[in-house]
Amino acid sequence: MKNTIRRIIREELKEIKYMGKPADIDDTLKKFNFLKQKIDDDNENFDYSLDLSPYETRVFNTYLGYLVALYDNGELFLIVDLHKFRDGVKIDDLRSTRQGTGVGVKLYNSLAQTFGALYSDTLQYEASKRIWDKIIKQFPERVFVYNRQTKEEHSIQHTDNNIIYRDEDIILKLIK
Repeated sequence: MKNTIRRIIREELKEIKYMGKPADIDDTLKKFNFLKQKIDDDNENFDYSLDLSPYETRVFNTYLGYLVALYDNGELFLIVDLHKFRDGVKIDDLRSTRQGTGVGVKLYNSLAQTFGALYSDTLQYEASKRIWDKIIKQFPERVFVYNRQTKEEHSIQHTDNNIIYRDEDIILKLIK
């Protein structure tokens, strides 16, 4: 039951459209409500939560990583699909029905604290780029650049920021 529901959630995640397009809002909300019901059905298998007050979080272990759901007053508004990667987790997919709430930086920090490190490739939507830009400005000593091709890792402080979002071999890393 647990794996079946999580497989359905992953399939639905792939179909949810990015919130940046106003025409997609109703469809996204309908799919979020569907996912909320599926997650609620799996509530007894809920593994743990993150400290993201005032939001409620549910973290589910999956075969390859974790599924994180964020709620505001019982309403699901953000889902993150993570997989285990190197010394932490990497974001596979992040879908939200809200933007501009400031929860992104808090969430990324909490994920790095919980899992040791948070990785994200640089082929991102504008909203994700804004989150990383804020993190880089606030915590430059905690952000590293990992190159998939060369397997080298170094501080963001020693990187030309102009290439970060243009090189598909670059992965950003946030540490505790």
